[in-house]
Amino acid sequence: MIKKKKIISIILARAGSKGLKNKNLAKLDGKPLIYYPIEAALKSKYIEEVFVSTDSKLIKKIAEKYGAKVPFLRKKKYAQDNTTTEETLVNFVQNLKKKNIKPDIIVYFQTTDIFRNLRLVDQCIENLINNSKIESSFIITSDHKNYWINSGRQKFKRTGNKKNIYLPRQKKKPIYREDTGLCLATRTHTITNTSRIGRRIKVVINKTEIDMLDIHSKFDLWLANQIIKYKKIKPNFYL
Repeated sequence: MIKKKKIISIILARAGSKGLKNKNLAKLDGKPLIYYPIEAALKSKYIEEVFVSTDSKLIKKIAEKYGAKVPFLRKKKYAQDNTTTEETLVNFVQNLKKKNIKPDIIVYFQTTDIFRNLRLVDQCIENLINNSKIESSFIITSDHKNYWINSGRQKFKRTGNKKNIYLPRQKKKPIYREDTGLCLATRTHTITNTSRIGRRIKVVINKTEIDMLDIHSKFDLWLANQIIKYKKIKPNFYL
């Protein structure tokens, strides 16, 4: 018999943002962005509790209104532009432990990744429930574009497999983008200050293009609203 795991969700939502002011409270289809990852977590049959990490009293109030728990406010040290997601998650987990909340699995959602296939969320969680050797499971999305990186002083190097770089799209081997913002299910002990996925992973492949929109500007927000209005696609959907 498999021992039941305590599964929670943690959503990070600090007050500061530069590309889009008050980003986590920006309105999408009449609701603030913070609403949608909370909704996704609450709809999961596996997630027991939904927590929001924020440094804002206003975000705390709104998150609690929609069903999340905000047991403490994040210290400013963990709400800076250069603070990493990993550092913030580690600190939040440590504070939960002080309140005797000790999850086995954490499901991480990002507020700016809006269009989420909830079936893929369940798959990520199930991968950890069914295989104790897996440290994390997350969504990835295929891409057939060619990419270059700047190795310094405007010296660009091509990435990926150079042998099939200009084959027709149908014949090219795709590369895959890590989309942990859509969903990352990870064992609590796997999260460190430098990593949130560990080494032993199992990916869940996303095959819909709509999930690729990540809201960081006014244009992104406008485009997401247009998709909802004209395509009739809701942020959290089953496919």
